[in-house]
Amino acid sequence: MSDASADAQVLLDAAALNRQDPCLDGSLLRLPDYGQLVMTGDIHGHQRNFARLKKYADLRHAPARHVILHEVIHIEHNGPMGNDNSHQLM
Repeated sequence: MSDASADAQVLLDAAALNRQDPCLDGSLLRLPDYGQLVMTGDIHGHQRNFARLKKYADLRHAPARHVILHEVIHIEHNGPMGNDNSHQLM
């Protein structure tokens, strides 16, 4: 079980990092003309696929690689209560 205030802080921190991205030009993301771009399909909180993506992207060893994630958090009605835990990926 996660703490809602801690989860909210992660999202606020992520938003701040996005606003500080050196590639951000207004509301446009201008990537450099070198390196690689990896774009995902919808993540929907799928932790195993996200782990595979992190291994594939290997950003620690490929600093010129950029990754664009799609729909990281998304309501997926799982289980009998219809709980959505996709936010836990953050």
